[in-house]
Amino acid sequence: MMPVSLWLGRVTPVAAQAAAAGRDWLSDTERARLDALSAPQRRAQFLAGRWGARQLMAAAHGGDALADWCLDALHDAPPRLERGLQALHIAISHSGDRVACAVSAAPVGLDLEAPRRPRDIAALSTGVCTATEQARLQALPVAQRAGHFYRVWTLKEAWLKRRGEGVSLARLAGLHTQAVPPCEAAEGRSWQQDGLTLALLAPTSLPLEWHGTTEAMGDTGPEHWRVDEIQ
Repeated sequence: MMPVSLWLGRVTPVAAQAAAAGRDWLSDTERARLDALSAPQRRAQFLAGRWGARQLMAAAHGGDALADWCLDALHDAPPRLERGLQALHIAISHSGDRVACAVSAAPVGLDLEAPRRPRDIAALSTGVCTATEQARLQALPVAQRAGHFYRVWTLKEAWLKRRGEGVSLARLAGLHTQAVPPCEAAEGRSWQQDGLTLALLAPTSLPLEWHGTTEAMGDTGPEHWRVDEIQ
């Protein structure tokens, strides 16, 4: 059974490594997408994600990261494999100076949140959370609310990304999350460490395999969550 492969890194050094390799390793659509980005941070995030995805696919499935694996970058579309040694689904997410990637034989969703400043969690929750989720959030001690909210938020975004949907407040509020015991089959997994929240939506039958041990969150163990669409 082929595992879901996960990687987490820092944008700045990975983007520098990618830039040093020139532009030939990028596909035509990736070069066009990169040229359309004017903000230095967004350019660095894009390069780091695309470089990291190739390195992860090569580490998990063999071949040369640049010669054997190639991605497209269509406008407002998730990354797709343009050329590779086998058919894989790719998910990339970045926030601040962190970037994450997941690759799998099955569709996966990934979302990363590394907030750099305090946010009004109560106000944000009214647009993102169901009434039950808001009540659950308010019942927590104040110090725990931000972490819980980011778990809910990233899980919902990962769910939508897995389906190839755009993220909107209406769609986020139309999903309901619930933490469950590890023994219960649930496709949502959530990690938190050092102010970072990472959410993955993947089939429960697939094991997880972390690559890049210095940045892996696997040693913290994930929380398991259900994500359901409200009918």
